[in-house]
Amino acid sequence: MIQSSKKKLNFIFETANSIHIVFACVVMVIIIRLYLLPGYSYSPDSFDYFSLSKTFFTGDGFYKINTIRSYLNIENSSAFPLLYPTCLSLVSLLFGENYLNAAYFNVFLMTLTYIILFKLAILIQNKKPLGAFFSLTLILFPGYIQEVLSGRSIPLSLMLLSLCILFYSRNKVYLSFFVLGLACISRFDILPIALFAALYVSYDKKNITILITLFFGMLPWIIYSLIYLDSIWASDNSWIALSSTPAFVTDFPAAASSTLFSNPLEWIVRVTKNFLKGIFYFGLAGSTNFLLVTLAVYFLIKKTYLKVTGINYLLLFLILNAILSPVYLSGYFDIRYFYFAIFIISLFLFSLEAKNIRNVHIAVLILPTLALPSWYIFSPFLNFNINISKIEKRYEDIDLLKSLHSTQMQTTFFIKDRENSLPVGPMYGALTGNKIAYKPRNLSEEKLQAFNELIGPNVDIILDNY
Repeated sequence: MIQSSKKKLNFIFETANSIHIVFACVVMVIIIRLYLLPGYSYSPDSFDYFSLSKTFFTGDGFYKINTIRSYLNIENSSAFPLLYPTCLSLVSLLFGENYLNAAYFNVFLMTLTYIILFKLAILIQNKKPLGAFFSLTLILFPGYIQEVLSGRSIPLSLMLLSLCILFYSRNKVYLSFFVLGLACISRFDILPIALFAALYVSYDKKNITILITLFFGMLPWIIYSLIYLDSIWASDNSWIALSSTPAFVTDFPAAASSTLFSNPLEWIVRVTKNFLKGIFYFGLAGSTNFLLVTLAVYFLIKKTYLKVTGINYLLLFLILNAILSPVYLSGYFDIRYFYFAIFIISLFLFSLEAKNIRNVHIAVLILPTLALPSWYIFSPFLNFNINISKIEKRYEDIDLLKSLHSTQMQTTFFIKDRENSLPVGPMYGALTGNKIAYKPRNLSEEKLQAFNELIGPNVDIILDNY
């Protein structure tokens, strides 16, 4: 009977079609979720991307800020690089301007990424069912699904990173590094690994044009930074990386009181603590990928670790820490920030242990792999009526804010959301273009006068009071 069940499982996963069907079902379920609960998973960043995308083809000022999230520069944004808002602006040109476009665009990117990862996995190990499952496990990383539903930029960056590695695997080195440059202007946290990879490959191949090709991909943000922000590579988190004490992007002023240069020992202690904490969260994030865990188990029990050279271990260590360095420097530990490190360690172990994975393993792992992302996708339906009410209430609050703002258009609103509600302020700012800001968490009486001089007339709006 056991042999019979095993044969049935092997038959089901004998081709990649079964996995492709599972992926297609995931896509359909996500689209249904987006349709029934529009914008439910959107975060403040989601609306900031949409707000910036509206500045490309209007006369309101290129990359001008109406929602202040950082006090490094309150005129032009240094919060998000150009590529994802550019894509959203093009989608708006094709389909009409709508903040919900981003999530549907991410579903399209997710599908492209699945195909690219499948092709990459087949290059490593020509077993199509396993290649499809490898792709599926990376796509179903909970942090990634969160990004798709919330209309943020990680799906674009993972698609570009996957494409970069696929091109490199096919000896299209220049195209690979140009795409890697584009990935840098989809998310700032790609920059350290991109520079490391370009420098390493340029040195290895004795070819400086590889590094130059990377810079061509990054050029749009370099030009924008030089023109509007007086920096070769502006980022609103850059000062946080140098701070010796924990800091946050909305702090005022956007400058560290103690830095790497003024207090290097304190900076080293802070970054070391973040490094240790980052290792823990990396392990936690990796444990959600059951194929990765299985590959790691085989890596140990087959003693494959003895066959890997010391130089390769060193290279892997440097690559992973280049990827995670923004986490160490910023102290931001959201699970989604570990997506590329999970991708790289999965590729590493897959290249070594894929030969040990059988169709029966896929059959056993498929349900646990689907469990966590399914919970994230479906859980809002458990309180469907309540969540629909939250969405409707958000639109009511936006109408309220419009009314309040209509007589004081030059006043910046600090909007405090209702208890247990969806974020209203960033959506209001993105949809209307009216002036709002994030309240600095460290604002004190001593800083209040300088703060008011910077942003002008402002008022706190507590929605629970209305």
